[in-house]
Amino acid sequence: MIYTAALQPPPVVLPLALAFGVVAGAGPVAGLYGAICCGLFAALFATLRLGRYIGLLPYSVSSGFANGVGCIIHTHLRNAHALRSQ
Repeated sequence: MIYTAALQPPPVVLPLALAFGVVAGAGPVAGLYGAICCGLFAALFATLRLGRYIGLLPYSVSSGFANGVGCIIHTHLRNAHALRSQ
């Protein structure tokens, strides 16, 4: 069985990582290195089966973290669009 959820993130994550590097002023290569580093950490955590500990977090904590990350991404993208339109 092929899990399509595993195939969807790379086309979305790589351009986003490149954009974060550019917006941060470090360049697209820095964003790419960041994406590779995060991928290696995710593979390490999956190998060590550390995902099972997420169940110990209350829903409000994990939900608040996800919402905070979403707000940060939205702010960065809004600022990048404002800089590009000037």
